[in-house]
Amino acid sequence: MVYNFTAQALNRLRVKIVKSIKEQILEQKGSPPSRLEASGSLRRSIKGVVFTKENNIRLNIYGNDYFDLVDKGGDPRRVDQNKILNWIRRKADFTLKGNIDERTAAMRISNSIAQKGTIARFGGRNKGANIIDYINKTYEKEITKEITDSYLKDMANFLQKEDNINLDGSK
Repeated sequence: MVYNFTAQALNRLRVKIVKSIKEQILEQKGSPPSRLEASGSLRRSIKGVVFTKENNIRLNIYGNDYFDLVDKGGDPRRVDQNKILNWIRRKADFTLKGNIDERTAAMRISNSIAQKGTIARFGGRNKGANIIDYINKTYEKEITKEITDSYLKDMANFLQKEDNINLDGSK
């Protein structure tokens, strides 16, 4: 079956969802409010693709491998202090409090992640930024309607070409 209408719908949704994810990364949220973006690489990594595989059409959204940690939060674990130091240097709105230098801040952040985990944006430690939940809640009805409507159009075209049958059963 040819998925012309479904592909068009999924491409419209792809553009909208990718844009919304990128906006959520930039939005100031949490307590105190902060953006998730440090260097911009996570936001730039968010991409979507519509493709067919095994007679099915799919929409996949991709991002850097650490997107899940940002979205869902992370359990306590050891983190390389040099990676934290590089993150501090890239993060434009990172401010050092008191008389500590970047290395001391990196050590403290690394120790905090080892003890508490990461991403306290919503609902306390290890809860993550919940971007995917936000996308689901915001676009669930629209996604369902777009895909259903477009698939029905594709099915009608398929049936009409294959068997010269209309969706109402008439020929």
